Amino acid sequence: MWPGVLGRVVHAVHLIGSGLWLGTLAILALVVFPSLRSEESLPQLAAIVRGFSYPARIGALLVVGSGTTATWRYSGGDLLGLPGAVWGQLLLLKLLAVIGILLLGWWNWRRITPSLTAGTPAAATSLRRAITAELLLGAVALALTAWLIGSPLPIPVG
Repeated sequence: MWPGVLGRVVHAVHLIGSGLWLGTLAILALVVFPSLRSEESLPQLAAIVRGFSYPARIGALLVVGSGTTATWRYSGGDLLGLPGAVWGQLLLLKLLAVIGILLLGWWNWRRITPSLTAGTPAAATSLRRAITAELLLGAVALALTAWLIGSPLPIPVG
Protein backbone atom coordinates (compact mmCIF):
# COMPACT_ATOMS: atom_id res chain seq x y z
CA MET A 1 0.00 0.00 0.00
CA TRP A 2 1.07 3.58 -0.49
CA PRO A 3 1.31 5.11 2.98
CA GLY A 4 0.67 8.69 3.94
CA VAL A 5 -1.67 11.47 3.03
CA LEU A 6 -0.53 11.77 -0.60
CA GLY A 7 -1.34 8.11 -1.29
CA ARG A 8 -4.80 8.50 0.21
CA VAL A 9 -5.44 11.66 -1.80
CA VAL A 10 -4.38 10.01 -5.07
CA HIS A 11 -6.62 7.00 -4.40
CA ALA A 12 -9.54 9.24 -3.37
CA VAL A 13 -9.16 11.31 -6.55
CA HIS A 14 -9.11 8.09 -8.59
CA LEU A 15 -12.32 6.85 -6.94
CA ILE A 16 -14.07 10.22 -7.30
CA GLY A 17 -13.04 10.47 -10.94
CA SER A 18 -14.25 6.93 -11.67
CA GLY A 19 -17.58 7.67 -9.99
CA LEU A 20 -18.08 10.86 -11.96
CA TRP A 21 -17.11 9.26 -15.25
CA LEU A 22 -18.94 5.95 -15.03
CA GLY A 23 -21.71 7.35 -12.85
CA THR A 24 -22.79 9.83 -15.52
CA LEU A 25 -22.88 7.01 -18.05
CA ALA A 26 -24.92 4.81 -15.75
CA ILE A 27 -27.45 7.59 -15.10
CA LEU A 28 -27.80 8.18 -18.84
CA ALA A 29 -28.28 4.47 -19.51
CA LEU A 30 -30.64 3.71 -16.63
CA VAL A 31 -32.69 6.91 -16.28
CA VAL A 32 -32.41 9.24 -19.26
CA PHE A 33 -32.58 6.82 -22.20
CA PRO A 34 -35.70 4.97 -21.05
CA SER A 35 -37.60 8.24 -20.63
CA LEU A 36 -36.50 9.86 -23.92
CA ARG A 37 -37.14 7.29 -26.62
CA SER A 38 -39.14 9.19 -29.24
CA GLU A 39 -37.68 11.03 -32.23
CA GLU A 40 -39.24 14.25 -30.95
CA SER A 41 -37.10 14.03 -27.82
CA LEU A 42 -33.76 13.91 -29.70
CA PRO A 43 -32.95 17.62 -29.09
CA GLN A 44 -33.72 17.20 -25.39
CA LEU A 45 -31.61 14.04 -25.25
CA ALA A 46 -28.75 15.90 -26.96
CA ALA A 47 -28.95 18.71 -24.40
CA ILE A 48 -28.87 16.25 -21.51
CA VAL A 49 -25.94 14.35 -23.01
CA ARG A 50 -24.03 17.64 -23.46
CA GLY A 51 -24.77 18.50 -19.82
CA PHE A 52 -23.55 15.10 -18.61
CA SER A 53 -20.48 15.30 -20.83
CA TYR A 54 -18.70 17.93 -18.74
CA PRO A 55 -18.62 16.00 -15.42
CA ALA A 56 -17.76 12.79 -17.30
CA ARG A 57 -14.76 14.49 -18.94
CA ILE A 58 -13.65 15.92 -15.58
CA GLY A 59 -13.93 12.42 -14.10
CA ALA A 60 -11.89 10.94 -16.95
CA LEU A 61 -9.21 13.58 -16.43
CA LEU A 62 -9.07 12.78 -12.70
CA VAL A 63 -8.80 9.04 -13.42
CA VAL A 64 -6.02 9.48 -15.96
CA GLY A 65 -4.05 11.91 -13.77
CA SER A 66 -4.35 9.93 -10.54
CA GLY A 67 -3.83 6.61 -12.34
CA THR A 68 -0.64 7.90 -13.95
CA THR A 69 0.61 9.16 -10.58
CA ALA A 70 -0.16 5.87 -8.83
CA THR A 71 1.37 3.81 -11.64
CA TRP A 72 4.58 5.84 -11.51
CA ARG A 73 4.78 5.38 -7.74
CA TYR A 74 3.93 1.68 -7.67
CA SER A 75 6.22 0.79 -10.58
CA GLY A 76 9.15 2.76 -9.17
CA GLY A 77 9.29 4.64 -12.46
CA ASP A 78 10.15 1.47 -14.39
CA LEU A 79 7.27 1.52 -16.86
CA LEU A 80 9.11 -0.75 -19.30
CA GLY A 81 9.23 -3.44 -16.62
CA LEU A 82 5.44 -3.55 -16.20
CA PRO A 83 4.82 -6.45 -18.62
CA GLY A 84 7.24 -8.61 -16.61
CA ALA A 85 5.09 -8.66 -13.48
CA VAL A 86 1.54 -9.93 -12.98
CA TRP A 87 0.64 -6.54 -11.48
CA GLY A 88 1.92 -4.79 -14.59
CA GLN A 89 0.10 -7.15 -16.93
CA LEU A 90 -3.17 -6.54 -15.12
CA LEU A 91 -2.53 -2.82 -15.18
CA LEU A 92 -1.91 -2.90 -18.93
CA LEU A 93 -5.18 -4.79 -19.46
CA LYS A 94 -6.98 -2.19 -17.34
CA LEU A 95 -5.32 0.53 -19.40
CA LEU A 96 -6.66 -1.05 -22.59
CA ALA A 97 -10.18 -1.02 -21.13
CA VAL A 98 -9.80 2.63 -20.07
CA ILE A 99 -8.48 3.60 -23.50
CA GLY A 100 -11.51 1.88 -25.05
CA ILE A 101 -13.83 3.89 -22.79
CA LEU A 102 -11.97 7.10 -23.65
CA LEU A 103 -12.24 6.44 -27.38
CA LEU A 104 -15.95 5.64 -27.19
CA GLY A 105 -16.52 8.73 -25.05
CA TRP A 106 -14.68 10.88 -27.57
CA TRP A 107 -16.78 9.36 -30.36
CA ASN A 108 -19.98 10.13 -28.43
CA TRP A 109 -18.89 13.68 -27.69
CA ARG A 110 -17.55 14.63 -31.13
CA ARG A 111 -19.70 12.55 -33.51
CA ILE A 112 -22.88 11.16 -31.99
CA THR A 113 -23.97 14.16 -29.90
CA PRO A 114 -23.86 16.51 -32.92
CA SER A 115 -25.96 13.95 -34.82
CA LEU A 116 -28.47 13.97 -31.96
CA THR A 117 -28.60 17.76 -32.09
CA ALA A 118 -29.24 17.56 -35.83
CA GLY A 119 -32.16 15.21 -35.16
CA THR A 120 -30.69 12.12 -36.83
CA PRO A 121 -32.90 9.25 -35.60
CA ALA A 122 -30.12 6.61 -35.76
CA ALA A 123 -27.95 8.73 -33.44
CA ALA A 124 -29.92 7.76 -30.33
CA THR A 125 -29.44 4.06 -31.07
CA SER A 126 -25.73 4.61 -31.75
CA LEU A 127 -25.39 6.50 -28.48
CA ARG A 128 -27.16 3.78 -26.50
CA ARG A 129 -24.89 1.12 -27.99
CA ALA A 130 -21.73 3.15 -27.38
CA ILE A 131 -22.66 3.92 -23.77
CA THR A 132 -23.52 0.26 -23.18
CA ALA A 133 -20.08 -0.68 -24.52
CA GLU A 134 -18.47 1.98 -22.31
CA LEU A 135 -20.24 0.62 -19.24
CA LEU A 136 -19.21 -2.95 -20.09
CA LEU A 137 -15.60 -1.83 -20.48
CA GLY A 138 -15.97 0.04 -17.19
CA ALA A 139 -17.09 -3.18 -15.52
CA VAL A 140 -14.05 -4.94 -16.99
CA ALA A 141 -11.79 -2.14 -15.67
CA LEU A 142 -13.38 -2.45 -12.21
CA ALA A 143 -12.93 -6.24 -12.21
CA LEU A 144 -9.31 -5.84 -13.25
CA THR A 145 -8.85 -3.26 -10.49
CA ALA A 146 -10.15 -5.73 -7.92
CA TRP A 147 -7.69 -8.32 -9.20
CA LEU A 148 -4.91 -5.72 -9.42
CA ILE A 149 -5.14 -4.59 -5.81
CA GLY A 150 -4.77 -8.17 -4.65
CA SER A 151 -1.63 -8.71 -6.70
CA PRO A 152 1.89 -8.10 -5.43
CA LEU A 153 3.42 -4.81 -6.52
CA PRO A 154 6.42 -4.93 -8.87
CA ILE A 155 8.53 -3.07 -6.27
CA PRO A 156 8.29 -2.81 -2.51
CA VAL A 157 6.62 0.44 -1.50
CA GLY A 158 7.55 1.77 1.90
